[in-house]
Amino acid sequence: MFNVDNPSSPVFVGYANNRSTTLSGPDLGAEGIIIIPTSDSPNGNTLVILANEVSSTLSIYQVNTCAEVSGAPITSSDLTICPNQTTQLAVTNTVNVTYEWLLNGTSIPNAVSNTYSANQAGNYSVRVSNSTLGCVDTTASITITSIAPPVVSAGADQTVCGGSNVTLTATGATSYIWNNGSSSSSLTIPTATTASTNVYIVTGTDVTTGCTKKDTVLVIVNGLPQINAGIDFSTCDNAHITLTATGGVNYTWSNNVINGQSFLLAQTTTFTVSGADANGCSNSDQVTVTISNAPQVSLGNDIQICENEAPIQVNSTTNSGGLTYLWNTGDNTSSISTSISGVYYVEVTDANGCSDSDSVTITVYELPGANLGNDQSVCSNELPATLTVQSTGNQLSYLWSTGQTTQQIQVSQAGTYSVTVINSNGCESADAIQVQVLTAPNVNAGNDITVCEYDFPVTLNATGNGATVLWSNGAATPFTSVTTGGTYSVTTTSQNGCQATDSVVVTSDPCLGIAENNIAVSIYPNPTNGIISIEINDNGIYYFELLNSTGQRELDGLLNDQKINLGNLANGAYIIRLFNSEKEFFGRIVKQ
Repeated sequence: MFNVDNPSSPVFVGYANNRSTTLSGPDLGAEGIIIIPTSDSPNGNTLVILANEVSSTLSIYQVNTCAEVSGAPITSSDLTICPNQTTQLAVTNTVNVTYEWLLNGTSIPNAVSNTYSANQAGNYSVRVSNSTLGCVDTTASITITSIAPPVVSAGADQTVCGGSNVTLTATGATSYIWNNGSSSSSLTIPTATTASTNVYIVTGTDVTTGCTKKDTVLVIVNGLPQINAGIDFSTCDNAHITLTATGGVNYTWSNNVINGQSFLLAQTTTFTVSGADANGCSNSDQVTVTISNAPQVSLGNDIQICENEAPIQVNSTTNSGGLTYLWNTGDNTSSISTSISGVYYVEVTDANGCSDSDSVTITVYELPGANLGNDQSVCSNELPATLTVQSTGNQLSYLWSTGQTTQQIQVSQAGTYSVTVINSNGCESADAIQVQVLTAPNVNAGNDITVCEYDFPVTLNATGNGATVLWSNGAATPFTSVTTGGTYSVTTTSQNGCQATDSVVVTSDPCLGIAENNIAVSIYPNPTNGIISIEINDNGIYYFELLNSTGQRELDGLLNDQKINLGNLANGAYIIRLFNSEKEFFGRIVKQ
């Protein structure tokens, strides 16, 4: 056999003879030769058929290509590949043969070995050059198919706070392997409390195709804030404390405490604060507040006193010992004494430095004025005597030793009389007065008389036990002579200075006929304190004159409406004269 691809330079390929020298045959006497081309060949190779005349056999030879005798065909470990995977392609390594791998008819750079690791889909073939046979050929191609990989997902990137567990869940494949060696689809990992960034890789495999795919998830760990509740401290149970945490942006305290807001604490307590930063990560801390019981001081209720009750003692009471005191007056005793209105304040401190304070308002009210004046001596005929208390103040009330409650009273007996004056604040002042009753003299001016005009002068005679006598006409003896009608009074004075007075009315009568002077007069009320009415049994016109005890005219005029007003006159006895040209009447009226 010769390779005559180049007819001018044929190359001996080989010699084939199946005849045996010891046996007859198998093929003897080759005579007819035909060639069946590859297009008609049942196995796709060119065939040479020999008809052997002697042995009556057919010898069928396959004509191999240069590629086939140089190592073809191409063999492969797998005709399918996954992305990023390879499959090993190979031809038989033959002496004096060089190789050049082709992908889709294009030479693959540096692929000159009888093997090649294919990493992509396509049609692969080998161009061979056989120096022994002097031939160059290209093998039949082999098709490598790419298989779609599984859609593997490690999940979305996560940002978490330190100290918490993070669970990663892979999907899209049937089996998984994480870069930390875990073979579960879910991976739970703890995180540190400090900030870090962690990369986790999962490789997922499709058991049907054997293809794998990787995915990466990023876990960002935000470190926990360094929350500081402050240092432990001690304070008093009546002190306002303020807890202020730092290290975060917002805080939640136990016991309903509000960060930075003061409050009262009654007992030793440990407080826990949870603080969060801008990332929402939180941490906690604790602080213990030790409480010492402060002294409890009380000055009692506010005090109102009257001036006569001052000074008053203000005492502070406490529930513990070992105390020091400081008043706003500067005193450092447990109690003080004061007579002045004001607010009094004390601060009490114990051995632990705890303190308490209290204040009391003291109001000192002024006393009302109460003055009955000097002791009095009253003549017995001047009784009742009037006692009046001179007082100062507002909304006053009075209480006399007699039980009376007016500012002024009248008394008719000798004795000591006292009065208490009470103002609106309940403060009281009192005074007393001694009343002495002096015996008054007696005097009698005699009975009223009517004297005919022609009988004047007449003598008036006063009787009594006084030391001196004085008539209203100036006479200083018991007897006095009068020449006209009128009212005459006499006053007698005793050794103790008391006086008595009496009067007599002398009526001057013209002594007319009885019939001519016979009129009936009714005067009422008598005594009176104002207006008197006069009724006369005569229809004539009458005039009137009103004379006092000294005979002086007080009122006169025409008696029009039978009424006379004595309201403006002083109290005492008066003589009234009623008269006209024909008749005349005298009467006695007492104004009281």
